Amino acid sequence: MVIVSCFFISYSAVGQSKIKTEQQFLKALNTILKESKQQHWDFEGKMSIDTPFLISKKGILSVTVRYNDNGSIVRARMEAPIKKIKRVLYDLYLILDFEEPFVNIYTSKPGDILLQKTDSNQFFHIAAPLKDGYKKEKQLQQLLEKLMKYYK
Repeated sequence: MVIVSCFFISYSAVGQSKIKTEQQFLKALNTILKESKQQHWDFEGKMSIDTPFLISKKGILSVTVRYNDNGSIVRARMEAPIKKIKRVLYDLYLILDFEEPFVNIYTSKPGDILLQKTDSNQFFHIAAPLKDGYKKEKQLQQLLEKLMKYYK
Protein backbone atom coordinates (compact mmCIF):
# COMPACT_ATOMS: atom_id res chain seq x y z
CA MET A 1 0.00 0.00 0.00
CA VAL A 2 2.86 2.39 0.68
CA ILE A 3 4.24 1.74 -2.81
CA VAL A 4 0.90 2.56 -4.38
CA SER A 5 0.73 5.83 -2.41
CA CYS A 6 4.22 6.80 -3.52
CA PHE A 7 3.32 6.04 -7.12
CA PHE A 8 0.19 8.16 -6.82
CA ILE A 9 2.15 11.10 -5.44
CA SER A 10 4.72 10.85 -8.25
CA TYR A 11 2.02 10.58 -10.91
CA SER A 12 0.18 13.54 -9.41
CA ALA A 13 3.37 15.63 -9.37
CA VAL A 14 3.98 14.84 -13.06
CA GLY A 15 0.41 15.87 -13.89
CA GLN A 16 0.82 19.14 -12.01
CA SER A 17 4.12 19.82 -13.79
CA LYS A 18 2.50 19.27 -17.18
CA ILE A 19 -0.35 21.64 -16.32
CA LYS A 20 2.07 24.28 -15.05
CA THR A 21 4.24 23.96 -18.17
CA GLU A 22 1.17 24.22 -20.44
CA GLN A 23 0.03 27.32 -18.55
CA GLN A 24 3.45 28.98 -18.96
CA PHE A 25 3.49 28.22 -22.69
CA LEU A 26 -0.07 29.49 -23.17
CA LYS A 27 0.61 32.63 -21.12
CA ALA A 28 3.60 33.43 -23.34
CA LEU A 29 1.59 32.84 -26.55
CA ASN A 30 -1.34 34.95 -25.34
CA THR A 31 0.90 37.80 -24.15
CA ILE A 32 2.60 37.90 -27.56
CA LEU A 33 -0.76 37.83 -29.36
CA LYS A 34 -2.16 40.65 -27.19
CA GLU A 35 0.85 42.83 -28.03
CA SER A 36 0.40 42.26 -31.76
CA LYS A 37 -1.76 44.09 -34.27
CA GLN A 38 -1.91 41.12 -36.65
CA GLN A 39 -1.72 37.34 -36.48
CA HIS A 40 -1.62 36.45 -40.18
CA TRP A 41 -1.05 38.43 -43.38
CA ASP A 42 -4.16 36.97 -45.06
CA PHE A 43 -6.42 39.25 -43.02
CA GLU A 44 -6.98 43.01 -43.02
CA GLY A 45 -8.40 45.29 -40.38
CA LYS A 46 -8.20 45.65 -36.63
CA MET A 47 -7.54 42.33 -34.91
CA SER A 48 -9.11 41.25 -31.63
CA ILE A 49 -8.96 37.94 -29.80
CA ASP A 50 -12.11 35.81 -29.85
CA THR A 51 -10.64 32.81 -28.03
CA PRO A 52 -7.10 32.96 -26.66
CA PHE A 53 -4.57 30.19 -27.18
CA LEU A 54 -5.80 27.00 -25.50
CA ILE A 55 -4.68 23.38 -25.32
CA SER A 56 -7.50 20.83 -25.37
CA LYS A 57 -7.48 17.60 -23.37
CA LYS A 58 -6.49 15.86 -26.61
CA GLY A 59 -3.40 18.06 -26.95
CA ILE A 60 -4.70 20.36 -29.67
CA LEU A 61 -3.45 23.95 -29.61
CA SER A 62 -5.95 26.49 -30.93
CA VAL A 63 -6.67 30.20 -31.17
CA THR A 64 -9.46 32.26 -32.75
CA VAL A 65 -9.11 35.90 -33.74
CA ARG A 66 -11.44 38.41 -35.35
CA TYR A 67 -10.63 41.09 -37.89
CA ASN A 68 -12.84 44.16 -38.27
CA ASP A 69 -12.27 45.92 -41.58
CA ASN A 70 -14.62 48.91 -41.91
CA GLY A 71 -17.48 47.08 -40.20
CA SER A 72 -16.93 43.79 -42.03
CA ILE A 73 -15.94 41.11 -39.51
CA VAL A 74 -14.00 37.96 -40.41
CA ARG A 75 -13.09 35.28 -37.87
CA ALA A 76 -10.08 32.99 -38.24
CA ARG A 77 -9.18 29.90 -36.21
CA MET A 78 -5.98 27.85 -36.28
CA GLU A 79 -5.52 24.49 -34.58
CA ALA A 80 -2.85 21.79 -34.54
CA PRO A 81 -1.53 18.98 -32.34
CA ILE A 82 1.12 20.10 -29.84
CA LYS A 83 3.11 16.88 -30.24
CA LYS A 84 3.75 17.65 -33.92
CA ILE A 85 5.43 21.05 -33.37
CA LYS A 86 8.98 21.01 -34.69
CA ARG A 87 10.28 24.43 -33.57
CA VAL A 88 9.59 28.16 -33.19
CA LEU A 89 10.54 30.47 -36.07
CA TYR A 90 10.66 34.24 -36.41
CA ASP A 91 10.93 36.36 -39.53
CA LEU A 92 8.19 38.95 -39.92
CA TYR A 93 5.84 36.64 -38.00
CA LEU A 94 6.42 34.48 -34.95
CA ILE A 95 5.47 30.98 -36.07
CA LEU A 96 5.23 27.43 -34.75
CA ASP A 97 6.73 25.23 -37.46
CA PHE A 98 5.48 21.71 -38.18
CA GLU A 99 7.15 19.09 -40.41
CA GLU A 100 3.91 18.48 -42.30
CA PRO A 101 0.67 20.43 -42.86
CA PHE A 102 -0.86 19.62 -39.46
CA VAL A 103 -2.18 23.16 -38.97
CA ASN A 104 -5.85 23.44 -39.87
CA ILE A 105 -7.15 26.91 -40.67
CA TYR A 106 -10.83 27.83 -40.46
CA THR A 107 -12.27 31.15 -41.57
CA SER A 108 -15.66 32.76 -41.77
CA LYS A 109 -17.02 34.75 -44.66
CA PRO A 110 -17.34 38.48 -43.88
CA GLY A 111 -20.21 39.03 -41.45
CA ASP A 112 -20.81 35.29 -40.89
CA ILE A 113 -20.13 33.43 -37.63
CA LEU A 114 -19.77 29.97 -39.22
CA LEU A 115 -16.14 28.86 -39.52
CA GLN A 116 -15.24 26.58 -42.43
CA LYS A 117 -11.95 24.82 -43.04
CA THR A 118 -10.10 26.78 -45.71
CA ASP A 119 -6.53 25.49 -45.57
CA SER A 120 -3.96 23.19 -43.97
CA ASN A 121 -0.29 24.05 -43.79
CA GLN A 122 2.83 23.63 -41.68
CA PHE A 123 2.92 27.13 -40.13
CA PHE A 124 0.91 28.13 -37.06
CA HIS A 125 1.08 31.93 -36.99
CA ILE A 126 1.24 33.49 -33.56
CA ALA A 127 1.70 37.21 -34.18
CA ALA A 128 3.42 40.05 -36.04
CA PRO A 129 5.08 42.48 -36.12
CA LEU A 130 6.85 42.16 -32.80
CA LYS A 131 9.12 44.28 -30.69
CA ASP A 132 12.06 42.07 -29.64
CA GLY A 133 10.84 39.30 -31.95
CA TYR A 134 14.04 37.27 -31.84
CA LYS A 135 14.10 37.43 -28.04
CA LYS A 136 10.49 36.23 -27.92
CA GLU A 137 11.38 33.44 -30.37
CA LYS A 138 14.12 32.21 -28.04
CA GLN A 139 11.92 32.42 -24.92
CA LEU A 140 9.07 30.59 -26.63
CA GLN A 141 11.45 27.90 -27.95
CA GLN A 142 12.65 27.25 -24.40
CA LEU A 143 9.07 26.92 -23.15
CA LEU A 144 8.23 24.64 -26.07
CA GLU A 145 11.16 22.34 -25.26
CA LYS A 146 9.91 22.02 -21.67
CA LEU A 147 6.40 21.31 -22.91
CA MET A 148 7.43 18.70 -25.47
CA LYS A 149 8.66 16.41 -22.68
CA TYR A 150 4.98 15.75 -21.95
CA TYR A 151 3.96 15.21 -25.59
CA LYS A 152 6.31 12.47 -26.79
